[in-house]
Amino acid sequence: MRLSLIPCLALMLILSACGWAQPLQNSRQTSNQTFQIQLAENLQTESARFEPILERFRQTLEALPLAPQQKITVEIRSCRQANAFYIPSERLIVMCPGLLDTLSRRFGENQGQETFHFVMLHELAHALIDQLNLPILGNEEDAADAMATVLLLEQANSPIGAILAGIDFYEQYQQGFITPWAGVHAIGPQRMFNLVCWASGGQPGLLENRLIRRLNSEMQALNRNCSQEYSQQERAVKTLLGLS
Repeated sequence: MRLSLIPCLALMLILSACGWAQPLQNSRQTSNQTFQIQLAENLQTESARFEPILERFRQTLEALPLAPQQKITVEIRSCRQANAFYIPSERLIVMCPGLLDTLSRRFGENQGQETFHFVMLHELAHALIDQLNLPILGNEEDAADAMATVLLLEQANSPIGAILAGIDFYEQYQQGFITPWAGVHAIGPQRMFNLVCWASGGQPGLLENRLIRRLNSEMQALNRNCSQEYSQQERAVKTLLGLS
């Protein structure tokens, strides 16, 4: 596969498819009171932009049978970089609005929101692993990617956000952002292939896209069974979180 095909994949997918934090003014209370969602005061004028993402995120929280005993805060606030992260000592998920800006410039506003939502689910996975003391095998970053993909599909939504996040990791790699080999994150191409594999394994209809089918065929040539991988991830996530 030529590297130049990756931006084309993003295009085809698109065509086919710091102030003190205050509570989001127009948010609804979730049935899962363990989570508190906050939007920084200086971002209140952009609440309409974030609300569709947060509404889908709330739906995930409300569907969780298990909840941490201590409150977890999800905060959208200004950061120095376009980033997202979980701080275990503060039980805090931080989502930086600059990340949504970057993703929207790259993929368009709607697809940027889809990808931002996937990243929120990825950070939620870190928080659940930490606060529920969930047992995992292997790298936690990979586990969080897998859990986020399963949660997307459990909501009966398209996993487009997971695939675009993978493409974003790949494009960063192409542009010279090299993940340290000794670090906790897989390098960009690896994360892309993982996310494409799990998303297409869970939603085979994605293989109708010619380029996704090509990526999948490369993995099949190496004896990688994406349907089986997704089934394993789905079973693990449902067992750990008590989902039916």
